[in-house]
Amino acid sequence: MPRTPTQTFVNKNLHSSACSNQWLEGRDEAYKAYRRNWHEYPKNRHLSEFPLHLDIDVTNLCNLRCTMCARTILNHENALPELGYMDFGLFTSLIDQGVPLGLASIKLNFLGEPLLHPRIVDMVAYAKQAGVIDVMFNTNAMLLTPSLSEALLRAGLDSIFFSVDSVVKETLERIRVGARLETVLENIHSFLEARKRLGRAEVQVGVNMVLMEENKDELDDFLAYWRPLVDRVNWSHDHHYIFRSAGASVDECARLEEFCCAQLWQRAIVCVDGECLPCCLDAKRELSVGNAKTTPVSELWTSSPMFERLRRLHSGGDYKAVPTCRRCVFTLADIPPYMRREVE
Repeated sequence: MPRTPTQTFVNKNLHSSACSNQWLEGRDEAYKAYRRNWHEYPKNRHLSEFPLHLDIDVTNLCNLRCTMCARTILNHENALPELGYMDFGLFTSLIDQGVPLGLASIKLNFLGEPLLHPRIVDMVAYAKQAGVIDVMFNTNAMLLTPSLSEALLRAGLDSIFFSVDSVVKETLERIRVGARLETVLENIHSFLEARKRLGRAEVQVGVNMVLMEENKDELDDFLAYWRPLVDRVNWSHDHHYIFRSAGASVDECARLEEFCCAQLWQRAIVCVDGECLPCCLDAKRELSVGNAKTTPVSELWTSSPMFERLRRLHSGGDYKAVPTCRRCVFTLADIPPYMRREVE
């Protein structure tokens, strides 16, 4: 009889502090049903007709060179794919394919800064008009002018997450090369004011922090600054920092014996050129399942040999047979004790 693997879906490196639920009170039953499915599909190994969520990299260009970012590392290795903007026709095709088959959520970035796309407001508006329940993206906020904030909110944006890492000028500008703290804070505050002015209390606003050597002692100040202002503060540790602190290489760190990645039943990533990936950490495209320009996403999702192999191995407790999965930060047996943090 085949063994039953431990049901492990949690990324121990991700921490979150919920500051306000006002946004959630404004969400409808369709959103709540989508979130239930998000958790239930992996547990039940339910393979839907289409991913619940797509990460759509509308551009792989970026205006910053953050030291820990996968994009920066790829650039240093001369391994970045061809740079550009997603064609609006490809974007609308993804939405048109997905909504009738259950696509509920999209995030408009993967490697790039979404606000660089000249049609980002049109993309948000198109997705909302087509019926996508939750339209979101991460941004470094440097390009988020007051007029753009208002346009995005009027277009129907549902969630926005600001990648900030520090509220100390020297620290932020050392980590997020090319950023300016005053601009970041001014633009975020402007967005919050526009949300209030336009009566969009249901828009979720989060702030993200990646902990590393440069800012490892700043979490308390970060939380103190942002908690009164936003709905959620998220933080994690730069995985390179975890390995260095443990005195081990990525291949030497202890791993979970059995791990089954929830993403295989939740989401897919579509890169700027249409390449489709099963993992939000696969910046090197080691696990490509095909291209959305030539194959319907539903077919890639349900029938591609790579997706089928990954689901079979993970379900059977054999994720280590996939080198990319074996090296994943999600599969760490534990993070160093001093990196754990409980927040009231």
